Amino acid sequence: MNGLAEINRTQLQERTAPIVDEYFIHCHWNSQRTLVAYVPPDAHTFLDLGCGPNADIVSLLPDMDYTGIDFIPQYISALAHKHAGVGPFDFSRRRFWLAAIESLPFPDESFDVVYSRHTLEHVVDLRRALSEIQRVLKPGGRFIFCVPADPRDTEPAHITRWRAYRWLRAISSIVSVRSFAQHEYFADELYGYGVKEGAVGRSWSDRAYRLLRRLYNLRQYGPIWLLRGP
Repeated sequence: MNGLAEINRTQLQERTAPIVDEYFIHCHWNSQRTLVAYVPPDAHTFLDLGCGPNADIVSLLPDMDYTGIDFIPQYISALAHKHAGVGPFDFSRRRFWLAAIESLPFPDESFDVVYSRHTLEHVVDLRRALSEIQRVLKPGGRFIFCVPADPRDTEPAHITRWRAYRWLRAISSIVSVRSFAQHEYFADELYGYGVKEGAVGRSWSDRAYRLLRRLYNLRQYGPIWLLRGP
């Protein structure tokens, strides 16, 4: 990720006391707040893909039934040893699982929201990961995403380095993308959300409006026919 902060890459990858400046911290939290704004008010169950050793988004979701996963054992172990009332967040009502996105250990249609911020680009089998996200989402549930979309991306840990339109095409294969934009805090981030079809049917006027809105939003990202429509 290209930012104004000078970050030691090794420390960032290990997520152990990363050296960041105040601008980076400000942008990080504002990015989280922007994405959390996509969580609908009636949502109860929230799956965080790649929660890391801190799961700091918990502080923005005080009333949610939160589940976090990560494939690094040390991260889950660190979270498991946190106690209620210790530190800045209360982890007593949260669940943390050691798991990979390609094989989520949850039943079908388990979550109202699946959240992925800077995770999909690290996945080895992206097609399978997206399929799993679709499987565990409830009908009408939201997939909230944020991925790097800079063609100049040289981060060695990123397996997938795509432009925005390719990310949108892939994500549109599992959900109906309702909103997306380039991030105002990190210009190389693409963020937005999509809804899993299967909820209460929409009227023809609502479908027409959403199609026109999608065509308008996609005008800056290249050939719109590459994306699946609703």
